[in-house]
Amino acid sequence: MTGHYDEALICENGHLITSGARGDPGSTAKFCVRCGKPILGKCLKCEAPIRGRYIGTYYKGDGWDAKPVNRVARMRFIPNHCHECGEPYPWTKANAEALAALIDTLNELEPEEREQLRRSIPDIMADTPRSNVATVWLKRAFVKVGDEARNLLVDVLSKVATDAVKKNLGV
Repeated sequence: MTGHYDEALICENGHLITSGARGDPGSTAKFCVRCGKPILGKCLKCEAPIRGRYIGTYYKGDGWDAKPVNRVARMRFIPNHCHECGEPYPWTKANAEALAALIDTLNELEPEEREQLRRSIPDIMADTPRSNVATVWLKRAFVKVGDEARNLLVDVLSKVATDAVKKNLGV
């Protein structure tokens, strides 16, 4: 199978506008209709296009009578980092800042515990060798904070945490 990625357009807050800007130019816009933020199609650092849906060609049949068939795969997730240079996208930075601000409000935790959670944010938002450690810190925080704070944490984590972290937390 051979193929390529179409270009995705995503607003600065992380709302997907389209995963196929090149394939469907009529679906483009300059600003997000959900939040009004500018829409990006390229990395702000290296200007690589943001990867959208995958368009591939495979061959159906055997030998000389095999026919090319195009297949379009949906975009599985909104990327947090540029595939070319590794730079976090604006929505990734905004989500990390929002999570840090929420952690700062958790007065049931000791200052050292809040600081440990803040330092764990990159491991919550990306699959790293320390993601499991970050999960343990979050579970400890869940036990100490009240229901309202726990519900807010779960809501934010459901948007920013990796699938593995969410699974380990039961979110």
